[in-house]
Formats: sequence, C-alpha cells, structure tokens
Amino acid sequence: MKRRTLLKAAAAGAAALVLGGCAHPQLIAKGVSEADIVAKLGKPHARTVLPDGTVRLTYSWQPMGQAVWWMFLDSSGRYFKLEQALVEDNFPMIKPGMTRAQVYELLGPCAEEYKFPALKQTSLMYRYEDYSRAPMALWVDLDLTGHVVSWTTSTDPWLDRPLPML
Repeated sequence: MKRRTLLKAAAAGAAALVLGGCAHPQLIAKGVSEADIVAKLGKPHARTVLPDGTVRLTYSWQPMGQAVWWMFLDSSGRYFKLEQALVEDNFPMIKPGMTRAQVYELLGPCAEEYKFPALKQTSLMYRYEDYSRAPMALWVDLDLTGHVVSWTTSTDPWLDRPLPML
C-alpha cells in the first residue's frame, strides 16, 4: 500500500510540474522577439530562414502530442504569425528526394520510427488530428540514403496500444 501511495504522490508532483510550467505557442503575444519566444518555449526543434527573409521556428509536440507549430518572425525579428504545421494541406511540401534533415526542419522529431529491412526503407510516423479531429498518422518513407521516397496517411496506430497504468 505504501508503494501505491508513493507512486500516486510522484505522479501528482510530476503533473504539477508539467502543468505549472506549461507554455504554448498559442499563448505567445504577437510582436515579441525571438529571444522572448525561446525564453518561454525553449529552443525550437528547427529554425529556418525562408527565401523572403522570414524566420520559421518549428516546435513539435511529438511523440505524445499531435501537433507541430510554426512560429513566423518578420525581417525585424518580431513574431507575427502562428500556424499548425501538421495538417494535410502542408503534406505536399514533403517531396521525393528531400533529405531526412529537411523533413526535420519542417516537422521536427517524429513520434516513432519504423524500419522495414525487406523494403530497404525507414518510415517516420507523425501523429496528428485530421480536420474532423480524428487521430491520424503521417508516414514519411525514407530510402537507405535518408531521402524521401513517398508519404502517406493512416489512422494513428497508437490507438491500439494499451494505456500505461501507474
């Protein structure tokens, strides 16, 4: 019984730490600097300077979350736009021949990586919600050299996993 009480107390303490320190891109005020964003959210998974000089910061909530956020900074370094990146309209940005690093620059870390030796491929699985809020998975298939071969979607395979118990 004592062990169960300790586990419950540890879980409650961890939840309090997580919830107490919550920061989310949707809570960041427009017009703040990149330094302010990093102070609140931490270092982004990727920082990309786009051809027009705009900077895109990529924050991934993978593996447990189902979102990847792009925060855009103008040429003066001020935050002006937030976009949920992990939506079906953006998937065509993933093109055959792209490198694994370019996929990471777009979406950050994946939720899980699957290896298919017989196909000589690796699939990066990103969890997301479709427009009807159904749990889905984006699969980015890479060849042995780490280049994109294709991408596809399916229902989220994690739905079939048992929930961990305390």
